[in-house]
Amino acid sequence: MIIVLGSQKGGVGKSTLAVSIAAYLMSLGNRVIIVDADDQKSVLTWYNNRPEDLPHIPVTGATGNIKAMLKEHEKSYDFVIADCAGRDSAEMRSGLMAADVFISPLRPSQMDLDVVPHTCSVFTAAKDFNEDVRGYLVLNMTPTNMFVNEANEAAEVLKDYPEMHLANSRVCDRKAIFRCLGRINDNFETQNDKAQQEIEALVKEGYSVRNRANTSPRDEAAFINGGTAGLDNTKKSSDKSSVVSKAKPVSISFFEENLKDIDALITAEMVSGKGRVNRSDVVRAAVEALKTLSKTEVSRLIAEVKQR
Repeated sequence: MIIVLGSQKGGVGKSTLAVSIAAYLMSLGNRVIIVDADDQKSVLTWYNNRPEDLPHIPVTGATGNIKAMLKEHEKSYDFVIADCAGRDSAEMRSGLMAADVFISPLRPSQMDLDVVPHTCSVFTAAKDFNEDVRGYLVLNMTPTNMFVNEANEAAEVLKDYPEMHLANSRVCDRKAIFRCLGRINDNFETQNDKAQQEIEALVKEGYSVRNRANTSPRDEAAFINGGTAGLDNTKKSSDKSSVVSKAKPVSISFFEENLKDIDALITAEMVSGKGRVNRSDVVRAAVEALKTLSKTEVSRLIAEVKQR
């Protein structure tokens, strides 16, 4: 099984999560290898400084197109875990083409939430090359204080992205986890039962994976290099409206009453049998509707809204 960890930004605890998952899988008697595909080489540094009396977890480095390497390692190991850089990279994209499971950790912060649309866009495009890859958004480094509601608020936002599963399992911001790379240890080798249980729950949630299906070949090089051909998830057409462009993630603030109106529209659409609808769909539909109006009509609507 190939597990790829990737994110659009750094500082989300990705490398620590990779070695913690590896340690848990190894504790069950599995053959595990970590591929450090992040140019910061945090996992390789962890490996080189790891005390010899601790169990040996093989680590190797890689850059560029890592698809073939991951598949080759899969022949010799039960689990291949790839730690990719905290950005949209060739390593992450090529890793997605080989992965059974893709894990994208993020903290419950606005900056982390802002990059989720792009992560989902890349993941969706990758399914053209690897139909059965399963993607999980994992809330990582969440507050341990049960009275802090940041993680729950972030989870509500993430429900608007059906392209990837929001993992039920969360990994808390525990001292045991932060000691992972600092003490050259890993989370699953600590005596912190709660930290161990969180990693165990996360792995079990993503463990059941269907057999990978054969998919039609597309322009792999364009996708790996981040070209528009790789992110175009529709058939080629001369009609510009049929082409899905590479969206840039943005953050938009709404008044509470506006969100209630949007949610009411979502409910109405889903009740009428239109299927899954999220807030982004409603906002995009509103923008398209505005395009059909004259500039005078748009100006009048904006003036009316500002007066409310």
